[in-house]
Amino acid sequence: MPHGFAAQFQDLLATYQRPLAKALIDAGADVIVGHHPHMLHGIEVIDGRPVFYSLGNFLFHSVTVGKFPRLRRTDPPYSWRSLRSKINLDSIVAVVTLTGGPPTSVELIPIVMNNGGDPELAGPDDAGRILSTLADLSAPLGMTIAVEGTRGRVHLTTVGAPR
Repeated sequence: MPHGFAAQFQDLLATYQRPLAKALIDAGADVIVGHHPHMLHGIEVIDGRPVFYSLGNFLFHSVTVGKFPRLRRTDPPYSWRSLRSKINLDSIVAVVTLTGGPPTSVELIPIVMNNGGDPELAGPDDAGRILSTLADLSAPLGMTIAVEGTRGRVHLTTVGAPR
């Protein structure tokens, strides 16, 4: 089910995202980092290159608890309420190691936004929850997230799910 800026009839990933990621990898991209939905989306590896469809909300001061920014434009109708759930406070920092060629490793560091909208390292409970959520979102894309304490790892040899 979509959330935030996604249309209600749309899956978590829009139909164009996976084919576009494949085309970008085929054109020579080593890493793809998507953004905009204000929540975590799954990770896929295509030809040994990571695709992060959305790493979540690293920093978003408009999501401060108790505040709703005034909309300057009311058409089309929009509500900030879709950005007020706990899932909008979760993020991942992806540390991708490149050594003169394709990526060699990916470490995932869970982050949560505090009440001021600033990022903080996730504590053990939140880190586990965030990594579990990311693993669930990535599984349909053919990915397994390896969890090591409060960090995650992506194995770059994983083949993505069929398109």
